[in-house]
Amino acid sequence: MAYNTDEASSPLDTVPSLYHYTDATGFLGMVGQGNIRMSNIHFQNDSAEHDYIFHLANEILAGYFGDYWKGFSQNTFNLITPVFTFSLTEQKDLLSQWRGYCPNGGYSFSFEKIQLAKFIARRGLSLEKVIYNKEQQIDILRNHIIKLTPDECQLIIEEAAGSAIFHKLKYLENDIHRFAPIFKHPKFEEEQEWRLIKHYKDNSINPGIISDLTRMGSSYHFNRDRALHGEKLMFRAGRSTIIPFLELPFLDEEGDEPFVKVEEVIVSPGPSSHLAKGACQTLLPGVPIHLSEIPYRNW
Repeated sequence: MAYNTDEASSPLDTVPSLYHYTDATGFLGMVGQGNIRMSNIHFQNDSAEHDYIFHLANEILAGYFGDYWKGFSQNTFNLITPVFTFSLTEQKDLLSQWRGYCPNGGYSFSFEKIQLAKFIARRGLSLEKVIYNKEQQIDILRNHIIKLTPDECQLIIEEAAGSAIFHKLKYLENDIHRFAPIFKHPKFEEEQEWRLIKHYKDNSINPGIISDLTRMGSSYHFNRDRALHGEKLMFRAGRSTIIPFLELPFLDEEGDEPFVKVEEVIVSPGPSSHLAKGACQTLLPGVPIHLSEIPYRNW
């Protein structure tokens, strides 16, 4: 289910309240300074994040195209693709989220929907609900991405030259990349995740932040010095690697909304949760702020 709204008047009425988990630093960066960080899809907590859909596709396309697909797909898994995501969830007080995103304390909070819809439209994002059901995933691969029968694939192999087959496989690969951010392993289903997605398809469509998408060896090369409509490629230190991300202004710099609007805040379990709640009430007067109901102690 995609919500790529072109009109700020679309307030995402059919979407449930969606929450983002973060520590105090991230919370202040978003709510206090109005900056949203979208991480590259290859650097998420799920280690199989981007490759998962290609493993599913292999099960189908290896049978359809045989050695053509096997040779083509060998170079697919090492690519750093220009797809950036921001995670949201229907679960506002989930133990696995507290442990994963703010083990030393933090907040989950929901954006006001009208303001969120404006941000999506202004930045050319899509809001997508993640799919965890494997049968549904395979159905989408067969009927909405591949859209070919085994006999049709065999006819392509018999009648087309090698370059034509390659271009067909490249077309399929591009469509698979497009769906990759919303396919996750079924073991993550309890997260009930939604995602804001920014997908730079190629340089002819989005000529700013990604340089030509020229394949050099086994990776795409990012141009960190170019920007598109304020979208700047940045890097931060992760636990074991550097992580590329986009930092996007949530508010319209020329608009009349001076601050990020928050619908609700949940304070994580912690030894100072009541103090954390009081500080948050000072920062966001009038916003409903609640303590987590989870009896979890990590101190």
